[in-house]
Amino acid sequence: MRILQTPARFYPFVGGVERVVWAVSRELVRNGHDVTVLCAAEPENGPGEIDGIRVVRLPYIGKVANTNITPGLPRRLLGERFDIIHTHLPTPWSADLSVVLGRLRGSGVVMTYHNDIVGQGAGGTIAAAYNASLLRLSLALSHRIVVNSPSVATRRGSPLRAHRRKVAIVPNGVDTEALYPSLEQRSTARIGFMSALDDFHAYKGLPILLAAMRQVVSAYPEAQLLVGGSGSRLADYRRLAAHLGLAGSVQFLGFVPEDELRDFFNRCSLFVLPSTDRLREGFGLVALEAMACGVPVVVSRAAGMARLLEKDNLGTVVPTGDPAALAAAVNAALQNSEQAMEQGLAGRAAVETCYSWKGVVARLESLYRECLQEAR
Repeated sequence: MRILQTPARFYPFVGGVERVVWAVSRELVRNGHDVTVLCAAEPENGPGEIDGIRVVRLPYIGKVANTNITPGLPRRLLGERFDIIHTHLPTPWSADLSVVLGRLRGSGVVMTYHNDIVGQGAGGTIAAAYNASLLRLSLALSHRIVVNSPSVATRRGSPLRAHRRKVAIVPNGVDTEALYPSLEQRSTARIGFMSALDDFHAYKGLPILLAAMRQVVSAYPEAQLLVGGSGSRLADYRRLAAHLGLAGSVQFLGFVPEDELRDFFNRCSLFVLPSTDRLREGFGLVALEAMACGVPVVVSRAAGMARLLEKDNLGTVVPTGDPAALAAAVNAALQNSEQAMEQGLAGRAAVETCYSWKGVVARLESLYRECLQEAR
């Protein structure tokens, strides 16, 4: 099949959606498909081919929220040859144009709905207007809508509830060959966190974790928090850590490259994802990657994967926005290190069984075939 992916951006731009599209596209190429990624030129000089994936990068004139506006996208979509177009929300413009022009071209159309589009102030008004208009059209025109976890599609008020028949639950995956346990690197009382450290990703909850770390360090003075990621709020988070008296207990590591992720996770005895917004944390891929390395995880109830963790006792779920509950969960894991390690290894086994990219992409290929049938 000829498959066209249309995320807003692509590697080497790093983000959750970008990493998912890269991993899926790479696996599709290995399976013999012809894959093109059509995206904004951010960064400007990104390569035109990665892992056998053809990448077309379009100039953009600015951003609305987190969406690059690429004037050349409609013309390029009309000129590309593809059987399937696979687009991604929460980035309007690229997603909406992909759906409409994909249908006009007679191709199969798949949309992955990673999370809701929300905002504050004027941004919230614009988001509400979009959700009531263009989003409804795009969902109606898509042959299949992919979500990462059941909670995304079933929660009250979700626009997906009107399209249940074509919603498919396909979880995010992990490269289990690149990410695996290396227990000799483990250090006790070392907690990991990773995210882009900018305004858009403030919902990842680092301030909640820093507040919890005061109680953790009080019980375990040797405890260290490793923060992976960079962005416009890095200096603010450094100041907050210092203000909380944690300057010696928090290490800000900056951006962690793809080939160093395994080492980062394996240095941690625990990984924490204290997300604060259930509408924007559709899954929590980074926690799944920690699980692939056999690291026990603690997530807030806002994370899309929380229900999956609770169902099979693969991690600890805490109330959203509660530093005291988060600190108690971290302290319990540090106190019962052997039990936490067993849970981490159980998480690795679950990843191998249910969350490898091979299995995820096999499910997507089946959806692609269904879409092609309907389109024809």
